Amino acid sequence: MRDIKNIINPKNIINPSKNTKNIQSRKGKSFGYQVLGFGSGGIAASFIVASGGTITCCGSCKVHTFTGDGTFTVCSVGCAAGSTTVDYLVVAGGGAGGPNSTRGGGGGAGGYRVSYPNPATGGLSVCAQDYPITVGGAGANSVFSSITSARGGAGGASQSVGNPGGSGGGGGGGPSGSCKAAGSGNVPPVSPSQGNNGGIAAGNAGAAWNGGGGGGGASRVGFNHQPPNGGGPGGPGTPSTINFSDVTRAGGGGGSAPGPNGDAGTGGGANCGGNGEANTGGGGGGGGGSGGSGVVIIRYKYQ
Repeated sequence: MRDIKNIINPKNIINPSKNTKNIQSRKGKSFGYQVLGFGSGGIAASFIVASGGTITCCGSCKVHTFTGDGTFTVCSVGCAAGSTTVDYLVVAGGGAGGPNSTRGGGGGAGGYRVSYPNPATGGLSVCAQDYPITVGGAGANSVFSSITSARGGAGGASQSVGNPGGSGGGGGGGPSGSCKAAGSGNVPPVSPSQGNNGGIAAGNAGAAWNGGGGGGGASRVGFNHQPPNGGGPGGPGTPSTINFSDVTRAGGGGGSAPGPNGDAGTGGGANCGGNGEANTGGGGGGGGGSGGSGVVIIRYKYQ
């Protein structure tokens, strides 16, 4: 009888409830450590991590600038609370000016496509991979991922129409009574528009020869030839602060003329016979100027 009491006496056996509590406590702590370990090292980074181009930082944003062909490498993509998209500025090479030194149309600016800070366009989603970058030289396209900016249209030669492109080239000058059309901008079409038409070399009574029209710019069409025999100014480019500086790019080239030559469009365009400014996509000046090369700039939040 005494042996039986000893067996069933709670003081002489392990307390089941106490043991269960201890086991649960240890399990809970172990599980908690596992969750903490997973959370601190098992999920993706909060922000995009990438390399390529010339890198600059300001505040919480990082910018990669490509002035020539290269590769934008996304090492890892963050999360919605950090960053999963990038903003971009993609400018193509500007078009050449028409070859005649007294009647050539100005070259159109290279196509200008930008997402910053335009909420209607929005950023571009990226994955962890390599993105080849193409920066267009004179008269060539620029490409980043799904974004292609079209080369600027060349200005028309004497008595010739301007050529289409990101922005169109100006029409070539001709004799009194002639009218040469400008090249169309935003070709091929994208939305928002990547550029504008060039200027017309309109007929003008009283002038033996008319000057060429100005090349189209990112912000405005190129100007028509200036009576009685002057060249049309290039259309102005568009300013952007995507790389932390206020820079205007993609201006059209001025048309050449027997009288005053057309002025260059602000943003890299050129005067008569001059070349568009490098890495702005500016159009070449009428009279045979070359277009300026383009640029690709990518911006994202990195901290």
